[in-house]
Amino acid sequence: MKQQIHIRASALTSSQLTELTAWWGVNQTEALTVLIDRAYRLEKERRMESLIEDIISGKVQPETNYPTTGETFFYMNTDTPMTDIGRVPGKSGQHVLKKPDGGLFVMGGYYLRRPNETWEDIDP
Repeated sequence: MKQQIHIRASALTSSQLTELTAWWGVNQTEALTVLIDRAYRLEKERRMESLIEDIISGKVQPETNYPTTGETFFYMNTDTPMTDIGRVPGKSGQHVLKKPDGGLFVMGGYYLRRPNETWEDIDP
């Protein structure tokens, strides 16, 4: 069931919404739905980038309360072992990895594998 909300828009916003509905060939509800979704995705990504910057700078510590820490390899890099030092807080699929030179970076969990491990869907 859709929830009805009421908003007051400035003349500029109203005219911009009218133009968007004409350009996209949708009604105001559909246009607002797309706009809010796009803004939400951008903000979510911005917040994630900020969190990653805080982890790499040491302001925020990665979560370490899970059993998959240890030496790991990015699946497209079979030469450089990295140490999985924890997860991005609140993001179970994002791991914080330490390179041999001590630098940190974040990688999604799907792309991590153990040495000599092969996956059916990815060529080694």
